[in-house]
Amino acid sequence: HTSPVNVHNLVSTFITHTRSLVSELSSGSVKLQDLVILMQKADCTMLLGSSFDFGSIASAFEKFDHGVTLLAINFPSMFMRETTAARSQLIDSLTRYFESGPPEDASQQVKDFVDLAKGAEWTNRDTGSFALGMVWPLLANAPWAVWWLLVYHLHKARGLELLLEEVRRVVNSDRDLLEVVRDSTATPYLDASINETIRIASDSWSVRWVPPSPTPSRLGTFIFRGGDLVMCKMRGVHMDPNVYAHPEVYEPGRFTSGKEGMRGRFFPFGGGFSICEGRHLALSQIRAFLIIFLNEFDVSLVDSQSEVPMFSPRNRGFGMIRPVRDVQVRLTRRKL
Repeated sequence: HTSPVNVHNLVSTFITHTRSLVSELSSGSVKLQDLVILMQKADCTMLLGSSFDFGSIASAFEKFDHGVTLLAINFPSMFMRETTAARSQLIDSLTRYFESGPPEDASQQVKDFVDLAKGAEWTNRDTGSFALGMVWPLLANAPWAVWWLLVYHLHKARGLELLLEEVRRVVNSDRDLLEVVRDSTATPYLDASINETIRIASDSWSVRWVPPSPTPSRLGTFIFRGGDLVMCKMRGVHMDPNVYAHPEVYEPGRFTSGKEGMRGRFFPFGGGFSICEGRHLALSQIRAFLIIFLNEFDVSLVDSQSEVPMFSPRNRGFGMIRPVRDVQVRLTRRKL
């Protein structure tokens, strides 16, 4: 379970591996998605240990991620061969991992999961199949939130200025980074930026079946009968001009007034009993990654006249939206 208390060990490990990977980056022109991949590598090592090579599954993961939402709605299988083949490759890799047994530096969460699977007499392939449901959301959302946050700031007039001021203040305070990312008051502008990024660049659906009932249920002017399927589209609220003025504009200032201003109008991780269990881990990872990365590198657009990429129509309903294209950026390591 990924409650705030239970994710401390995961976040600590994530910080260690992110620092190592960022230290290996070189100055120069790169695709911003390279940072997504770097964060995905840190995620895999955090969860599964250093023996699991994300590079060996990166291509299959991208293909699976590209079609996973269509797979979820039972799109005709004749059109899903590449996605199902990629899923099989991922499950094969995870099955081999569990056949060997989690390494010493695997997370306690994975070790506990393996114990439960053995207690239930699952096969290694059963365990690998279930584990894909743990790995996919971990790799598919927080890294893309970082991508969009950087893109939106790089296209703003002041760029990364306000973020960098906050990062410098945190770093110069000499506080332990794990303590910082757990402190909800430590990075108000970064937190506001994360919220605004999720508001404008995510698309989550909450789907429910209406239970059988002798009488229909009524919600406002709508009537629902047993067996009906109801979908709550959170993006409808987040992009409603009656809720947010000029919702198409990226403006972190909307979220600088604290949680009270969000109540009833901001649903970053769904709601109810199906609210995203990994939300505390995701937020801590985004904070930690950006503080580590921005403290090490200056980032600028290679094409200063470029525009923010449009949203892809794919991968809707499960969290962060994908862009239709990548962005080329220039990294310059800061002189300490």
